[in-house]
Amino acid sequence: IQVVTPLDESRLRTELTQLFDKGFRSAAVLLVHSYAFRRHEEAVGRVCKEVGFSQVSLSSQIMPMVKAVPRGLTACADAYLTPSIARYLETFQAGFDKGLSDVELLFMQSDGGLSPVA
Repeated sequence: IQVVTPLDESRLRTELTQLFDKGFRSAAVLLVHSYAFRRHEEAVGRVCKEVGFSQVSLSSQIMPMVKAVPRGLTACADAYLTPSIARYLETFQAGFDKGLSDVELLFMQSDGGLSPVA
């Protein structure tokens, strides 16, 4: 793989800091060729975390496939929904003895499968 344009982390950090200062706390990251070369997308995610974003969704981790549009849509949905779902699960578990720590808590997925909370 040949990197044509290196990632400018200094500029990225400046622009992410501006977004963070405006109140953004979740970030969805999509770089078109991250299905084949994840390092830049992972670096963007790392800088997002360093700036202070509490939720960072990388398209290459969530949906590792060639098609950029579905990856981007999935990353955006994940970045938007994950903080709300995490808060819901915290309050849900807090309503039970020991926060359900001694129970395997599973949720049904849209495909009918079961998924652990963690």
